[in-house]
Amino acid sequence: RDSRGQKYRIGVWTAEESKESAHWREFAPLVWTVEEEAEDGRLTDTRVIMFTDSFTVERALVNGTSLSPLLLEDLVICFKAVQPKYSFKVEVFHVAGTRMIAQGTDGISK
Repeated sequence: RDSRGQKYRIGVWTAEESKESAHWREFAPLVWTVEEEAEDGRLTDTRVIMFTDSFTVERALVNGTSLSPLLLEDLVICFKAVQPKYSFKVEVFHVAGTRMIAQGTDGISK
């Protein structure tokens, strides 16, 4: 956490992780962070609002499924299981990448 209480992750993907899809690489850190925040009690009775330029991730979360076994098993199922366990709600919205670039937030998700 920084001095403003904001949490962020910085790191380098392992050789194996680098082989995963861009969808997996963008969604995995969010899942890990949500799990940690929930376990630390910071998400109980809250609403998490997620904006993503990945239509694949947005559809996987809304539908609860994915054609990618890794995306489904490693991330979507895990993400969905954490919500009732820690009593928080998630709203996910797809935002076109061009819109994110225009407003200057595209680099944050990378």
